Amino acid sequence: MQAIKDTELLELWELAAARSPLEKSLLTLAYACPEYDAGQLAALSIGVRDAHLLQVRELMFGRQLHNTAHCPACAQKVEWEMDTDNLKMQQAVAADPETIEWVTGGQTLHFRAPNSADLRAIANVPAPEQPQALLQRCLSNNGALPEILPEAELEQLAGKLSAIDPQAELEFELNCPNCAHHWPVIFDITHYLWLELQERALRLLQEVYLLASRFGWSERDILAMSRRRRNIYLNMLQA
Repeated sequence: MQAIKDTELLELWELAAARSPLEKSLLTLAYACPEYDAGQLAALSIGVRDAHLLQVRELMFGRQLHNTAHCPACAQKVEWEMDTDNLKMQQAVAADPETIEWVTGGQTLHFRAPNSADLRAIANVPAPEQPQALLQRCLSNNGALPEILPEAELEQLAGKLSAIDPQAELEFELNCPNCAHHWPVIFDITHYLWLELQERALRLLQEVYLLASRFGWSERDILAMSRRRRNIYLNMLQA
Protein backbone atom coordinates (compact mmCIF):
# COMPACT_ATOMS: atom_id res chain seq x y z
CA MET A 1 0.00 0.00 0.00
CA GLN A 2 1.17 3.52 -0.76
CA ALA A 3 0.01 7.11 -0.52
CA ILE A 4 -1.61 8.36 -3.72
CA LYS A 5 0.66 10.79 -5.56
CA ASP A 6 -0.65 14.20 -6.59
CA THR A 7 -0.71 13.35 -10.30
CA GLU A 8 -2.57 10.11 -9.56
CA LEU A 9 -4.96 11.88 -7.21
CA LEU A 10 -6.13 14.19 -9.98
CA GLU A 11 -6.59 11.19 -12.28
CA LEU A 12 -8.57 9.38 -9.57
CA TRP A 13 -10.73 12.42 -8.82
CA GLU A 14 -11.58 12.94 -12.49
CA LEU A 15 -12.24 9.25 -13.11
CA ALA A 16 -14.32 8.57 -10.02
CA ALA A 17 -16.17 11.86 -9.47
CA ALA A 18 -19.42 10.68 -11.06
CA ARG A 19 -19.17 7.06 -9.87
CA SER A 20 -21.08 5.39 -7.05
CA PRO A 21 -19.56 5.24 -3.54
CA LEU A 22 -18.79 1.56 -4.15
CA GLU A 23 -16.82 2.33 -7.30
CA LYS A 24 -15.09 5.27 -5.62
CA SER A 25 -13.82 2.95 -2.89
CA LEU A 26 -12.48 0.38 -5.37
CA LEU A 27 -10.84 2.98 -7.62
CA THR A 28 -9.19 4.61 -4.60
CA LEU A 29 -7.73 1.27 -3.56
CA ALA A 30 -6.63 0.55 -7.12
CA TYR A 31 -4.33 3.59 -6.93
CA ALA A 32 -3.21 2.96 -3.36
CA CYS A 33 -2.77 -0.82 -3.62
CA PRO A 34 -1.13 -1.63 -6.97
CA GLU A 35 -0.26 -5.07 -5.59
CA TYR A 36 -3.95 -6.04 -6.04
CA ASP A 37 -5.77 -6.32 -9.35
CA ALA A 38 -9.37 -5.16 -9.78
CA GLY A 39 -10.80 -8.63 -9.21
CA GLN A 40 -8.86 -9.12 -5.98
CA LEU A 41 -10.01 -5.75 -4.63
CA ALA A 42 -13.64 -6.51 -5.44
CA ALA A 43 -13.32 -9.90 -3.70
CA LEU A 44 -12.19 -8.39 -0.39
CA SER A 45 -14.94 -8.49 2.21
CA ILE A 46 -16.48 -5.09 2.92
CA GLY A 47 -14.75 -4.96 6.29
CA VAL A 48 -11.31 -5.78 4.90
CA ARG A 49 -11.83 -3.29 2.08
CA ASP A 50 -12.73 -0.56 4.57
CA ALA A 51 -9.75 -1.45 6.75
CA HIS A 52 -7.56 -0.79 3.71
CA LEU A 53 -9.33 2.52 3.09
CA LEU A 54 -8.64 3.50 6.69
CA GLN A 55 -4.94 2.79 6.09
CA VAL A 56 -5.02 4.94 2.95
CA ARG A 57 -6.53 7.73 5.00
CA GLU A 58 -3.70 7.49 7.53
CA LEU A 59 -1.09 7.63 4.76
CA MET A 60 -2.71 10.61 3.06
CA PHE A 61 -4.05 12.70 5.96
CA GLY A 62 -2.87 11.23 9.25
CA ARG A 63 -4.67 9.45 12.07
CA GLN A 64 -6.82 12.22 13.52
CA LEU A 65 -10.40 12.39 12.23
CA HIS A 66 -12.56 15.51 12.47
CA ASN A 67 -16.27 15.45 11.70
CA THR A 68 -19.62 17.00 12.54
CA ALA A 69 -23.13 15.70 13.13
CA HIS A 70 -26.46 17.16 14.16
CA CYS A 71 -28.27 15.98 17.25
CA PRO A 72 -31.54 14.26 16.24
CA ALA A 73 -33.22 15.59 19.39
CA CYS A 74 -32.38 19.31 19.28
CA ALA A 75 -30.56 19.79 15.93
CA GLN A 76 -27.47 21.12 17.71
CA LYS A 77 -24.31 20.85 15.62
CA VAL A 78 -21.90 18.45 17.32
CA GLU A 79 -18.21 18.31 16.43
CA TRP A 80 -16.21 15.20 17.21
CA GLU A 81 -12.64 14.01 16.88
CA MET A 82 -11.30 10.48 16.88
CA ASP A 83 -8.04 8.63 16.30
CA THR A 84 -8.20 6.04 13.51
CA ASP A 85 -6.82 3.46 15.96
CA ASN A 86 -10.19 3.62 17.73
CA LEU A 87 -11.90 2.44 14.54
CA LYS A 88 -9.71 -0.56 13.82
CA MET A 89 -11.12 -4.02 14.46
CA GLN A 90 -7.75 -5.74 13.92
CA GLN A 91 -9.17 -7.50 10.88
CA ALA A 92 -6.70 -9.13 8.52
CA VAL A 93 -7.00 -10.51 5.00
CA ALA A 94 -7.50 -14.25 5.36
CA ALA A 95 -6.44 -16.78 2.74
CA ASP A 96 -9.61 -18.74 3.54
CA PRO A 97 -12.30 -16.25 4.59
CA GLU A 98 -14.26 -17.23 7.69
CA THR A 99 -17.73 -18.63 7.13
CA ILE A 100 -20.79 -19.22 9.25
CA GLU A 101 -22.94 -22.34 9.31
CA TRP A 102 -26.70 -22.05 9.03
CA VAL A 103 -29.35 -24.76 9.08
CA THR A 104 -32.57 -23.97 7.25
CA GLY A 105 -35.15 -26.01 5.36
CA GLY A 106 -33.41 -29.25 6.32
CA GLN A 107 -30.06 -28.27 4.80
CA THR A 108 -26.82 -26.93 6.25
CA LEU A 109 -25.50 -23.86 4.46
CA HIS A 110 -22.22 -22.00 4.78
CA PHE A 111 -22.01 -18.27 4.15
CA ARG A 112 -19.02 -15.96 3.71
CA ALA A 113 -19.10 -12.21 4.34
CA PRO A 114 -20.32 -10.03 1.43
CA ASN A 115 -17.80 -8.25 -0.77
CA SER A 116 -17.88 -5.40 -3.29
CA ALA A 117 -18.50 -7.75 -6.21
CA ASP A 118 -21.64 -8.98 -4.44
CA LEU A 119 -22.91 -5.45 -3.82
CA ARG A 120 -22.23 -4.53 -7.44
CA ALA A 121 -24.12 -7.61 -8.65
CA ILE A 122 -27.29 -6.84 -6.69
CA ALA A 123 -27.30 -3.08 -7.34
CA ASN A 124 -30.19 -3.35 -9.82
CA VAL A 125 -32.21 -5.87 -7.82
CA PRO A 126 -35.37 -4.33 -6.30
CA ALA A 127 -34.64 -3.19 -2.74
CA PRO A 128 -37.01 -5.65 -1.00
CA GLU A 129 -35.28 -8.57 -2.77
CA GLN A 130 -31.69 -7.45 -2.17
CA PRO A 131 -31.10 -9.19 1.21
CA GLN A 132 -32.14 -12.55 -0.23
CA ALA A 133 -30.10 -11.99 -3.42
CA LEU A 134 -27.04 -11.00 -1.40
CA LEU A 135 -27.24 -14.09 0.80
CA GLN A 136 -27.58 -16.31 -2.26
CA ARG A 137 -24.33 -14.87 -3.64
CA CYS A 138 -22.58 -15.38 -0.30
CA LEU A 139 -23.30 -19.11 -0.18
CA SER A 140 -19.95 -20.87 -0.12
CA ASN A 141 -21.24 -24.36 -0.85
CA ASN A 142 -23.65 -25.72 -3.43
CA GLY A 143 -26.80 -25.25 -1.40
CA ALA A 144 -29.70 -23.05 -2.34
CA LEU A 145 -31.71 -20.69 -0.21
CA PRO A 146 -35.45 -21.25 0.21
CA GLU A 147 -37.35 -18.89 -2.08
CA ILE A 148 -38.21 -16.56 0.80
CA LEU A 149 -36.52 -16.46 4.19
CA PRO A 150 -38.56 -15.05 7.10
CA GLU A 151 -37.62 -11.53 8.18
CA ALA A 152 -36.43 -12.73 11.58
CA GLU A 153 -34.15 -15.31 9.97
CA LEU A 154 -32.69 -12.71 7.61
CA GLU A 155 -31.88 -10.49 10.58
CA GLN A 156 -30.22 -13.34 12.47
CA LEU A 157 -28.11 -14.23 9.44
CA ALA A 158 -27.11 -10.59 8.95
CA GLY A 159 -26.02 -10.41 12.58
CA LYS A 160 -23.85 -13.50 12.27
CA LEU A 161 -22.26 -12.24 9.06
CA SER A 162 -21.49 -8.91 10.76
CA ALA A 163 -19.70 -10.80 13.52
CA ILE A 164 -17.19 -12.31 11.07
CA ASP A 165 -16.64 -8.99 9.25
CA PRO A 166 -16.70 -6.41 12.08
CA GLN A 167 -14.97 -3.61 10.18
CA ALA A 168 -17.86 -3.49 7.70
CA GLU A 169 -20.08 -1.38 9.96
CA LEU A 170 -18.42 0.94 12.47
CA GLU A 171 -20.86 2.37 14.97
CA PHE A 172 -20.16 4.58 17.95
CA GLU A 173 -22.18 6.87 20.19
CA LEU A 174 -22.26 10.66 20.23
CA ASN A 175 -23.35 12.83 23.13
CA CYS A 176 -25.04 16.18 22.59
CA PRO A 177 -23.53 18.91 24.82
CA ASN A 178 -26.71 20.95 24.46
CA CYS A 179 -29.43 18.48 25.50
CA ALA A 180 -27.39 15.44 26.71
CA HIS A 181 -29.04 13.20 24.11
CA HIS A 182 -27.10 10.06 23.14
CA TRP A 183 -27.42 8.51 19.71
CA PRO A 184 -25.55 5.96 17.55
CA VAL A 185 -23.59 7.09 14.50
CA ILE A 186 -22.24 4.88 11.71
CA PHE A 187 -18.85 5.96 10.35
CA ASP A 188 -18.54 5.54 6.58
CA ILE A 189 -14.84 5.62 5.63
CA THR A 190 -15.65 5.64 1.89
CA HIS A 191 -17.67 8.86 2.19
CA TYR A 192 -15.29 10.50 4.66
CA LEU A 193 -12.13 9.74 2.69
CA TRP A 194 -13.62 10.72 -0.66
CA LEU A 195 -14.55 14.19 0.66
CA GLU A 196 -10.95 14.66 1.79
CA LEU A 197 -9.52 13.42 -1.51
CA GLN A 198 -11.86 15.68 -3.45
CA GLU A 199 -10.90 18.70 -1.34
CA ARG A 200 -7.20 18.01 -1.90
CA ALA A 201 -7.73 17.52 -5.65
CA LEU A 202 -9.52 20.85 -5.97
CA ARG A 203 -6.80 22.56 -3.95
CA LEU A 204 -4.17 21.03 -6.25
CA LEU A 205 -5.97 22.38 -9.30
CA GLN A 206 -6.03 25.83 -7.72
CA GLU A 207 -2.29 25.61 -7.02
CA VAL A 208 -1.59 24.54 -10.60
CA TYR A 209 -3.67 27.43 -11.91
CA LEU A 210 -1.86 30.01 -9.78
CA LEU A 211 1.64 28.78 -10.55
CA ALA A 212 0.98 28.16 -14.24
CA SER A 213 -0.57 31.61 -14.63
CA ARG A 214 2.39 33.31 -12.98
CA PHE A 215 5.35 31.26 -14.17
CA GLY A 216 4.04 29.48 -17.27
CA TRP A 217 4.94 26.04 -15.92
CA SER A 218 3.06 22.95 -17.09
CA GLU A 219 0.74 20.97 -14.85
CA ARG A 220 3.16 18.03 -15.04
CA ASP A 221 6.10 20.14 -13.85
CA ILE A 222 4.12 21.71 -11.03
CA LEU A 223 2.78 18.41 -9.73
CA ALA A 224 6.23 16.84 -9.98
CA MET A 225 7.51 19.31 -7.37
CA SER A 226 7.55 18.33 -3.73
CA ARG A 227 4.66 19.80 -1.76
CA ARG A 228 7.14 21.81 0.29
CA ARG A 229 8.71 23.47 -2.76
CA ARG A 230 5.30 24.18 -4.29
CA ASN A 231 4.19 25.85 -1.06
CA ILE A 232 7.26 28.07 -1.09
CA TYR A 233 6.40 29.33 -4.57
CA LEU A 234 2.78 29.87 -3.54
CA ASN A 235 3.90 31.87 -0.50
CA MET A 236 6.06 34.02 -2.79
CA LEU A 237 2.99 34.85 -4.86
CA GLN A 238 1.11 35.94 -1.77
CA ALA A 239 3.99 38.00 -0.35
